[in-house]
Amino acid sequence: MEMLPESVTNLLVNLQVLNISGCHLLKELPKDIKKLVNLKHLIFDPDQLDCFSHMPKGIGELKSLQTLPTFMVGSRSSGSNDKRIGAGLDELNGLNALRGKLIIRATLSLRAKTFMS
Repeated sequence: MEMLPESVTNLLVNLQVLNISGCHLLKELPKDIKKLVNLKHLIFDPDQLDCFSHMPKGIGELKSLQTLPTFMVGSRSSGSNDKRIGAGLDELNGLNALRGKLIIRATLSLRAKTFMS
């Protein structure tokens, strides 16, 4: 399975732990992961980092999220519209409940941006 079914985010809004460790065929996290408003722990293997190209937009709205091993920064599309594919670093501003170590990875170069806390 390359993608989790939509029912995960549509029906399991009270889900607190999403453990996708061992799901090495999974290519991306659900696009509407922000619907999991009670999610506290998003767990996956470090081996899966090469499978994920980015975190989905809206992940910064998961105000209760405490565990996130790695944040994959989305890239900018190569077209003239310069839209972001996936979540940007600014999404981290909303993840105030995070605990422990967080690894930030980017697949392409990032533009400099100042963050206020």
